[in-house]
Parts: sequence; C-alpha cells; structure tokens
Amino acid sequence: MADLLQLEKIMVAGNYAAKSLVVYAREVRFFAEYFPDVPPNDWNENHVLDYMVYLKKTLRASYSKHKMFAQSIAFFFSHVLKRPFDTPCKLYPRREFKLPCVLSQEEIKQLLEHSGSWKQRAIVELFYSSGIRLEELQYLKMTDIEASQNRIRVNHGKAKKQRFTILSKTCLQTLRKYFQQEEIKPKVYVFEGQTVGKPMNTKSIQHSVTIGLNVSTSKKMYIFITKIIEMQENENRWF
Repeated sequence: MADLLQLEKIMVAGNYAAKSLVVYAREVRFFAEYFPDVPPNDWNENHVLDYMVYLKKTLRASYSKHKMFAQSIAFFFSHVLKRPFDTPCKLYPRREFKLPCVLSQEEIKQLLEHSGSWKQRAIVELFYSSGIRLEELQYLKMTDIEASQNRIRVNHGKAKKQRFTILSKTCLQTLRKYFQQEEIKPKVYVFEGQTVGKPMNTKSIQHSVTIGLNVSTSKKMYIFITKIIEMQENENRWF
C-alpha cells in the first residue's frame, strides 16, 4: 500500500518514535483491511465511525485501542491524505480508573531473593527504587549514572523528554557488584544483550523481573521506594 509507505516517510522525517510508527501503520492497515474495496482517498467520517463501532461491539476493544486508532487515522488523514480529520474524544469509550497494582514488601523481597544474577537483581532494584520505565531502562547508558549527584539521567523518557530520577545507595552498590561480576563488561549501555554495545532486549529485561515473581513489568512502574533512600557519599565513578 503506497499510502502506508508515505506515512512511514513522513513519520521518519518528522523524527517520530519508532514505536509510534509501528502503531500508526498497524492501525491504518487494519482499517484498510476492514474496507478492502474502498480506496483511501474515499475514506470519510462514516467509515471511521463504522470501524469504531466494530472495535467497540465486536472486538470489545479497550479505551487505549480506540485512542490509538483515532490518533493514527487522524494523523493519516491530515498528513497523507491532506484532509484534516479531528476525531472527537467523545467517540472513545469512557476510560475506567483503576488503582495501580503495588507489590507488597514481601513480594519485593521475593523478587530480590530469586534474582538469578547480579544483573537481574540490578534490573529489579532500578525499577523498584527509581520508578524508571521499561524502555528508559533499556536505553540507560553508563554515562547516565551520576553517582556523585545521587541521580540517574533519563534520556529516553516518554515523549522524548529528558529528566532526572533518584539513585539510591543500595541500588548503586548493586550496580557496582553487577559490573564487577560480569565477565563481558558493558561498553555503552548499563544492561547490554549478547552483542556488546547494544541494549538488552525488552523481553529479556521483563524476564529478569518476572523470573522471581509472576507479575508483569508494567505493574512495577508504579512502585517507587521512599524509605530506604540514603544520601550516598560523593563518588566520581560508579564502577
């Protein structure tokens, strides 16, 4: 589909995140497959409404799925078809508010005790103590660990925003242990995969977390330690 290639070019040129490109292209492709006999230039608001009803009644899709589709198709209309289309937010189903799932101290203890290596333990402690997200941890570089300032610089934050988060003394000690124990030292990223200089795969990171407790990594994003953070002594290097 030539229009999907055009969508990809526009998003690459606009420096959109790779994940956004994948999501937008996927949602537009699904929409096109739902109307196989209608060319993109003939798409209109009625087609969008029909598809959103299909998502809601047939697929029983979530709020997030509706929102992803609405944003994707609006972008496609505006930038590829050059026909601005603003999908009203009232078309999304009402979003349910649910309290976050927070692990108990016992579950956190279980996670740490069942970590198979210092690398796995370092990953768990970083999630636990800093509130860092999965992709942020994946692309965390060794130069982002600012031990002397008791903080971590996050460069791959949501919406490509930089920020700082805390670095606890306990986590710093674990990071040092991990670095000392690794036979093949990381060169660029704090956690590297089988290829030196390349970040660890997200699924491998998730496995490192769930190996001790069967809880998805996303739930750990809500966990943020406040009681065991101690001011560490000034250090110029963390390894």
